[in-house]
Amino acid sequence: MTEISSATGLIPSASSTGRQPWAAPGFWRLNGINTFWATNQGLWNAIYVLLAISAALTSPNQKELVVGRAAAAGGALAVLVPIAAGWLSDRTRTRWGRRTPWIVAGALISLVGLLLLAWAPSVPALIAAYLVLQLGNNAAGAAFAGIVPDVVPEERRGGASGLLNSATIVGTVVCLAITLVVLGRLGSTRSGVAASYFIIAALVALSLVCSVRLLREPASTWTIASPDVAGRGEPSWAGALRGALVSVWRQLLASHDFRWVITTRFFQTLGIWTILPFVSFYFKDVVRTANYGAASALWQLCVLAGGLAPAVIGGFLSDRLRRRKIFVYVSSAVQGLVVAVLLFTLVSNTAAIYFMGLVFGVGYGLYSSVDWALACDVLPDRERSAARDMGIFHVSYTLPQVFAPALLAPVLYWLNQPGRIAGLPTGSGAGYRAVFASATIWFLLATVMVTRIRGVR
Repeated sequence: MTEISSATGLIPSASSTGRQPWAAPGFWRLNGINTFWATNQGLWNAIYVLLAISAALTSPNQKELVVGRAAAAGGALAVLVPIAAGWLSDRTRTRWGRRTPWIVAGALISLVGLLLLAWAPSVPALIAAYLVLQLGNNAAGAAFAGIVPDVVPEERRGGASGLLNSATIVGTVVCLAITLVVLGRLGSTRSGVAASYFIIAALVALSLVCSVRLLREPASTWTIASPDVAGRGEPSWAGALRGALVSVWRQLLASHDFRWVITTRFFQTLGIWTILPFVSFYFKDVVRTANYGAASALWQLCVLAGGLAPAVIGGFLSDRLRRRKIFVYVSSAVQGLVVAVLLFTLVSNTAAIYFMGLVFGVGYGLYSSVDWALACDVLPDRERSAARDMGIFHVSYTLPQVFAPALLAPVLYWLNQPGRIAGLPTGSGAGYRAVFASATIWFLLATVMVTRIRGVR
């Protein structure tokens, strides 16, 4: 029996789920499907290394501000695209399924963005190329986010969360390793940046082919109701879109646990991305490293080396213990401790900085192990709007990546200039101290927010 949803104007045909049965993939197939996710999400650490180099080459005296402007420009896309693409993915009807067309289209746009970044000769071109990448990457990511709640049963979500986030770590390792090798050979130069982008683009294309072949998504069966939704003569798509936006807002207000899971993820990710975009500048300004791009890539590889095992083991352990929140508590404590050391000492010893990266990675991996499991456990409507809701969840990951550099890059720039602001001395690393201090606050807030989740232990 079919019924029309007044909120969305959709008719689920054939069954209440509106889609054909989709058998849960096994361990190895799930890892293969995650290949695209690994590169689609894993490229961002390398992107910020390369973006920092491009900013330093294009505008050496205001490099921090260039990164901040690019991130600010991408902020709207990071918020709107995942929600819109997730909502549309839930309602797409093709013989290739609901998710696959959006994953492929988003990936192709991402490839265009990467190639434009490799070419960008000026600040406006750099920002425009960055926006293209944000558009494609977020569209593909939002659609992919619906796969786990589509097919993974509750008792396996911790393990699936660990595998998905460990895929992100592996993808980040690979992209950073590529960047490290290329910059090690060509230096922090335009040719080094361009070569890195070309290789990462090839990696995205290969991973897309691999994942789509293994995904084998069944044909979707959603159809759009032909009458106008509101009964006021609007086309069904316009009415459905308006209804979806209202539904998103109501869902966030009504779903207590989902709201706090999103908030927890936002502050955890904000703490991480308060540090990562500025690591290259830290090596350039504080450590005085000549090839600062390669040094930054190596530090981030240390972070990921520390996080890979906790990300995998923690996910399966959380399923065994039937507990998620304890991993967030430990994660925030470990990451906050490392940031506090940087705040008070501004470490310039290379070996010590790399060791601290390993410790920071342990905290990062522990949170990654239960990240997706927390969200899947509290989804408001898993059957009808998984991708839309996971798109909202995805925003809590992508928005901090643009919000942190957009907000803090000007702070870093002005406080690093010699002089005084409000009677306080600036320069001598004052900007880095302020940025690191804010990161400790974000990790503390993440710990507080996760205590508000009621339906997950």
